[in-house]
Amino acid sequence: MTALAEVDGQLVRAAWLLLHERVPNPSHFTRATGDLQSVYVRPPFRRAGMNLHLELTLPSTAL
Repeated sequence: MTALAEVDGQLVRAAWLLLHERVPNPSHFTRATGDLQSVYVRPPFRRAGMNLHLELTLPSTAL
């Protein structure tokens, strides 16, 4: 899953979320986990809280 962010039509952030299955256990036969990789934010937009928003929205959209 790819997460992109634009400001005024310009790409300013990109991230990749790798989703994969986990080993089942007795209480959860189907389980998933994710690995957030390759996060890039263009320098002028760093330290603006964009990745906090990314971390809060990706898990809810991935399910």
